[in-house]
Formats: sequence, structure tokens, C-alpha cells
Amino acid sequence: MSVMSISNETAKVVVSGSFSFKFQQFPYVLATALTAQRLGFEVVQPKIAHATPGPEGFIRLEGDDPAASPRDLEKAYLDAIEQADGLIISNHRHTGRMGFSTTAEFAWAALCGTPRYITHLALPRSRPHPDIWYSNDITPGEAAALDRVPYKYFDDRQASPAVWKQAKAASSPMPETHEDYLTLRGLCARLLDSLSPQPSGQLAS
Repeated sequence: MSVMSISNETAKVVVSGSFSFKFQQFPYVLATALTAQRLGFEVVQPKIAHATPGPEGFIRLEGDDPAASPRDLEKAYLDAIEQADGLIISNHRHTGRMGFSTTAEFAWAALCGTPRYITHLALPRSRPHPDIWYSNDITPGEAAALDRVPYKYFDDRQASPAVWKQAKAASSPMPETHEDYLTLRGLCARLLDSLSPQPSGQLAS
């Protein structure tokens, strides 16, 4: 399939990273989103707008439903990832550490067949993904499954909406028979469970 056969509609992307005031990384998430906009991508999440701390210690954006629970907001993020042409993981501090929610969003993109991109390398480590270091909430089995998830680097000198749309068109969801399917889906369910007492498994459809 050639790039010319892809719709002229701009590529839609989601930028993932820490929304916690504790880690003070949200400005880097917004910087990545602004870079993607400058390159011609449509950033569907997060909405680039005024941000304020919510009662849960996480940032709420202007336009967020004030009555929405953290779980509702996260589920909307997962829905956006499923529909997007790419997920960009913002890692501007060069720590390589992905928090629990960002890691689950990375896993969800793999399940949905949404291509994954990471902004920066961290210090080298002798692991399959030397630039990713998972939070302590990730089990060894989940980490092993995540290490098998392919991704590319987000290079703002070369990123092309047309190429990203082509990559999404050529991708497909992870089949339920894949060795890591249940592990990664369980990780995503754990994320939603951690945000509310609702039953597990209620993921974006």
C-alpha cells in the first residue's frame, strides 16, 4: 500500500505520560503534544488547554467533565488510543521510567494495533527495551510481555502524518491467541480497577 493511497485526513495521535503533579512531568507531555501539532498531527488527547490539579492529585484539563471519575477519564483515553494512528510516550526527563497508567496505555495500544512511539532514550540498560523502566506496580510477567512489544522513536525531524496513517492502516489488533494477549489485557484491567471499585475487565470496546 502506498502513502498516496491513505486518506488525506491528518493523522490522529494520543500523547501519554505522567499527569501527576507529584512528578511534574505534565509540561513535557504538553510540549510533545505541541510538537506533534506543529508537525501536522491532530492531537486528540490530551486536549491542549488550561490544566488544574484535581482532588485525586492528577491534572484535569479544561473541558474535562468535572463529574467524571478518574476511571471515566482513563477509559476515554483508552478509547482515543484505540482510534488513533499513533501513541506517543513522552519521556522528556530521560529517566526511562514509565508509570503504571502510561505502561498500561502502552499495552492497550499494542492490543489495539495502534503504533507506538517513544520520545527519548534514557540511560542504556541491558534489557530488550533499554530506554524503558517500568514502575514497581508492574509484575515480572507483565514486564516480560511488555518487553516484547515493538515501538519506534518519535523523531520530530522525520515524523510524517501520512506515514503514520500508513503504519496504522497496515497494523492489526493483537490476536487473542497471542502469548501476551491475556497478560497485557489483564494489566489494562488492573489499571481501571485501581481507579474505581468497579468490576475488572470493563475496557474500551
